[in-house]
Amino acid sequence: MAKLESGDWAFLPEHLLDSILHRLVSPSDYVRFSAVCKRWLSVASDNIDKWRLPRMMLLIPTNDGSAESRSLYGIAEGKDYGLRLPVPYSGRCCGSSYGWLITTELSLALTLINPFSGDIIHLPPIFDPIERYGKKELVNHDSIVQKAILSADPYLHPDDYEVAAIVDGHSELAFLKSGDKSWTFLHDVGTATSLGMVDVIYYKKQLHFVNLDIQVMSIVNGSEDRKSFVANACVVAEGPSRHRTFEQTYIVESSTGDLLLVERHLVPLYNTMEDEEMEQGANEDGMDSRLVTAEFKVFKLPLRQSGTGPHWVEITSLGDDALFLGDNHSVSVLASDFPGCRPNSIYFTDDLITFGHSDDFGSCDMGLFSLEDGKITTHYTLHPSQRLLPPSVWIEPSFRGNWLKLPSF
Repeated sequence: MAKLESGDWAFLPEHLLDSILHRLVSPSDYVRFSAVCKRWLSVASDNIDKWRLPRMMLLIPTNDGSAESRSLYGIAEGKDYGLRLPVPYSGRCCGSSYGWLITTELSLALTLINPFSGDIIHLPPIFDPIERYGKKELVNHDSIVQKAILSADPYLHPDDYEVAAIVDGHSELAFLKSGDKSWTFLHDVGTATSLGMVDVIYYKKQLHFVNLDIQVMSIVNGSEDRKSFVANACVVAEGPSRHRTFEQTYIVESSTGDLLLVERHLVPLYNTMEDEEMEQGANEDGMDSRLVTAEFKVFKLPLRQSGTGPHWVEITSLGDDALFLGDNHSVSVLASDFPGCRPNSIYFTDDLITFGHSDDFGSCDMGLFSLEDGKITTHYTLHPSQRLLPPSVWIEPSFRGNWLKLPSF
């Protein structure tokens, strides 16, 4: 058999290159494949939509504790991919949507960052901190916006996307359409906002949010009729249960198009510890105040219902779906489409800092909840030296633009 010269690798038949690409899983492997030569780069770019990339990855601290970048962690493989993303670790991300991270500046302006392409979009301030709080800069500026999401990918729809944000202690909902110079607010709509808002999504092109009383509200034609937000807000469904003392709630669209309501039940840390652990490490001043996840409950709003009106139905299985919850845009994916992703499970990160709790013990409440057996296991464990860093956040890979220029270890 003739031996390939180094230059011959550039001219391998395209079907062989396609076959190689199809077998790659790790993003770092894609980068290395594309760096072989210009032709391999061209083939990689032409086939980017065919790659079976993990739908969701976790942004974590780098091994050397860099304050200027973060690493990409694959939950399926359980390893750091070795790619440095140019996202400073100076504050928390108040959102992660369509591959874009959303951060809050000292001026309370929001910034959209695509760590894969390097693109940055600067948005106007939510409101004037001097007018609202009497201060130009706030120490806790990165917690003023509890959560922010996008209606679409700004890369694909630069002139037709919207940002929705829950702000100021879960009391207000703010909107900004691409190109706008100022934000529009949805103020009191009965009990909808007076009870506080905890999650928001765009479902079937309409904005939906859930409040502390587990009411799910929708805003009809919110993007088109910006002057009638209050008139168009309506209750989609009352909650399946009354508000519990320690609870976070999310709304998610399933892979089949159903609207899901997810309750995250929290308990004091000492409730989850064995007696021996209590004797070794618990103390009355600290452990009692730290809340951790005990379980999740999932409810579905059937598309067709008869009777008095829409009502939630508790479900005990997600089927092939896996949910990813936290500071990110709440997401459901088909586990079978992504190797190593566990079906009928909920992957979660620590978002309690946005709920007004102390972060003295760090953002360590992360894990994988199985609906099948109700058990929680770990998907990534922070090193003790990292526990006081801003929370890790889920991100959907978006390898476009200049993504091949990402530095690796």
